[in-house]
Amino acid sequence: INQLHRISSKIIASILSFYLHIYTHNVSCRCMVVDFDELQRLGLVENDLPSLVELADHFYKANDYEKAFKCAYRATLRLYPSAERKLGFFYEKGIGTEGNYDKAYYYYMSAYKHHDVNAAYNLSLLAYQGLGCEKDYEKAFNYALEAIWTLVRRTNKYIDETAPWALAKDEANKPRLASVMYNLLETVRICTILLQPVMPDSCQKIFAQIGAC
Repeated sequence: INQLHRISSKIIASILSFYLHIYTHNVSCRCMVVDFDELQRLGLVENDLPSLVELADHFYKANDYEKAFKCAYRATLRLYPSAERKLGFFYEKGIGTEGNYDKAYYYYMSAYKHHDVNAAYNLSLLAYQGLGCEKDYEKAFNYALEAIWTLVRRTNKYIDETAPWALAKDEANKPRLASVMYNLLETVRICTILLQPVMPDSCQKIFAQIGAC
């Protein structure tokens, strides 16, 4: 469990870079809002959930923790998973509100049930330390594994979305194919690192197959 926790933070950076790549290559994704007034209008007037989360991030970075908390809380009223995880973080760290591990665990669990990709990682840390719940190493271990398998499942979906076998048929798609294959191999490498404590023999075989260590 200690080894899993020492290396499992890498999953966050991997997921973020992985999703960023998907976002920038998917023209149907929601356009990023640049104008702050428009962002406030969308979030506070139109109650647009992604905009509320962006506002929470903005206010958090500006050290306006009370507004950050309010924006995240408002989005959780409609069960928005990323807002639930953010609110869990605010309760865990006492940001914009009084720290409360019970509420942190509650919102992390709600985000997890609504398929937030990172919430299993947060639940693992709390269960490992016995914060907001009874200390339970088995649960901590299982949540950590679930965080890894979530990334594996998303990688499988990425393969279906990008269809590298189809890209390989056209020379003009070579740069795109190279980018897709890099993302896939890098994600496989990181997942294999994370799974070493529980699947050491299989992971060594995977490393050999992809030429990594």
